Order: sequence, then C-alpha cells, then structure tokens
Amino acid sequence: NGDEGSAIHYGGDHYFAKPTDLWGEPTFRKGTLYFYNNTVVINGTSGQVFQLSTTEESAQVWNNVFYFAPTVTYPSLRASSADYASSSEFKNYWTSGGNLTLGKNWSSTTLADSDPWHTVPGTVTGWSNLIKGTTLPVDKNTFIPTSGSPVVDTAQANLTAVTAYPVQYQYDVSTFSVKTRAVNGAAADIGAVER
Repeated sequence: NGDEGSAIHYGGDHYFAKPTDLWGEPTFRKGTLYFYNNTVVINGTSGQVFQLSTTEESAQVWNNVFYFAPTVTYPSLRASSADYASSSEFKNYWTSGGNLTLGKNWSSTTLADSDPWHTVPGTVTGWSNLIKGTTLPVDKNTFIPTSGSPVVDTAQANLTAVTAYPVQYQYDVSTFSVKTRAVNGAAADIGAVER
C-alpha cells in the first residue's frame, strides 16, 4: 500500500539524539543494505521505495523491479526520515536520506528521487543504470517476467560483497511455497522470479 510510507526503511526512527547519546540515531543499524532480486509493486496514491535514516546508512540496489501503479501521483525512490536541516543544533550531527547506489534495475518511467515538496539529502548514484518502462515487465499475479520483457536475461552479476549469498529460491504462487531459482537463459532475470 503506497499510502503508508516507504516500502523499505533502513536505519531507525528519528529521535533527534546527539552523537554521544545512548539512544536514537547513535544506535541505528549502520552500514550497507544489499537489496537485490526483488519485485516491488507500489499501489495507492503516494509511494516511496527507500527510507534510509541518515548518511551513516547506505544501500546497494541492483536487479530489482520497481513498479508504481498509475494511481501513484509522485513515484519516488527515496523518502526523508527527518528534517535535520531545519534544526540549528541537529543539522551539525545528522543528514537524512542515506547514500544509495543503483545498479541495473527496472523502474516505471515516472520514477523520481523524491516528490517535488520533499527534497531528500544524501546521495543517489547510478541513475543511468535504470531500465525504464511504462508497462509492468512481469505478470502482476505471479511476478514471472513476461515473454520478451526487458528484464529477461539482463541481470547484472552480484556484487563481490554478496557472492556467498546468491538468490537460491523464489516464491511459487501456484503452490504457495518456495522453489529453487535456477537461471533459465543467458543470464538471470531482473526481479524476484526467474522466467
């Protein structure tokens, strides 16, 4: 449901804590989120994919499908967690938005970094790696890539950091269970399910 905030929230909820405090931002999950081989469909009227709490959190994002229903007014990659810049004290401690690196992903053509009224600090690199389209490249019920879609056999290789964690399984809607995910073709497919 796109009306309830971001699909993926990494870090923690904002408390406006100081770096020396034993609560809030100093205790957030730090480091890198590796987000790969997922299919994210956002419905409703508003929707963001990621909410990275501060620039002490980052995400490496590749081989995903990000589809926004036509009802989503401002399809956004990121949402801001807090407006630290408006605080005379906390703007010196934290910057919201995280650091996000895009590998090869498929997205709706309307995807922007944020909505027009909520610019998100932090950084996004890799916009040129996106494959954009207007039609969902997977079946909306099974998430299986449609024949001839741009996500078939086009996945990039996994990053070195996750070579020990390959995607081994996928969900099978017909049996409501998992099944082995095997590459069928010249390369893996982008998204959560292999054709």
